[in-house]
Amino acid sequence: MAETKTIHTELNIAGRIFPVELTESEHAMTLELVDAVNVTFKEFQKQYPSQEKLDLVIMAFLKSHSEHFHKAVNDKKAIGIQIDTLERLLP
Repeated sequence: MAETKTIHTELNIAGRIFPVELTESEHAMTLELVDAVNVTFKEFQKQYPSQEKLDLVIMAFLKSHSEHFHKAVNDKKAIGIQIDTLERLLP
């Protein structure tokens, strides 16, 4: 069985540092999600200045995660369509 390499890194989410261990396959996707959360968090801070920071982080995470989830679902559907097209071309 292949050994999975673990990456020790720190994630900065809304100014707080979270030490984490990620596999190589999780690393890039996690960094992308953290970047999206931080961007959305800053937008929410401007839109809702009286809202507590934790609420904004949760809202940003949910929005960013939802967008990534829907993108993954759409990508999966597109791949399925491409596979169906290729299967129809086979004799």
